Amino acid sequence: VPLVSVGIDVPGIRGVHINNDGGMIAVADHLVRIHKRRRFLFLAGPQRHGESIAREREFIGHLGRLLETEYTCVVEYCNFQEDEAWETTARYFFKDKPFDAVVAANDLMAMGALRALAEAGVKVGEEVSVTGFDDTEDSRFSIPPLTTVRQGAYELGRQAIRSLGRDLGLLDSKREPLEEARVSFIIRESCGCPAVAHDEPG
Repeated sequence: VPLVSVGIDVPGIRGVHINNDGGMIAVADHLVRIHKRRRFLFLAGPQRHGESIAREREFIGHLGRLLETEYTCVVEYCNFQEDEAWETTARYFFKDKPFDAVVAANDLMAMGALRALAEAGVKVGEEVSVTGFDDTEDSRFSIPPLTTVRQGAYELGRQAIRSLGRDLGLLDSKREPLEEARVSFIIRESCGCPAVAHDEPG
């Protein structure tokens, strides 16, 4: 029976993946060029998690190219968990505002940051930008709606079906090559941009 794995590597099984390259570059560009942010709190996943490491490196690497030494970025490992991100953000913002942007490696941690900032009386968007990664359904309905990076889940599913079709001989691999699913930057109010008509998930 033909099998295909989605998003993870399974030995002996064809896999389809999303290329996350460029997602954190878009976040850094937007926060620096549009909102003039210079002091960043980066909420990362587990320390040895490949995707989290890649997102952290891409973000910090691009900050260095944009600003050289004219910025600060503190990394905290919150294991992709909302409560850990909430506790971490609350700890930093309990007495003052040491950062003007909180960048999370997934939307769940961004939600935790939003909650902590609201409890601390910080005006998200105006005083502190918050961004996530994944574009989960909740990100569209958070307060304020979350600026994030959308993973091409629809395209990923389409490529998985096409991969199975090729294995079953229903598609010609030469005429129907598999395309790479990529990410896109979704701008909403949490970064400081004005309210707009948000696009629907694709």
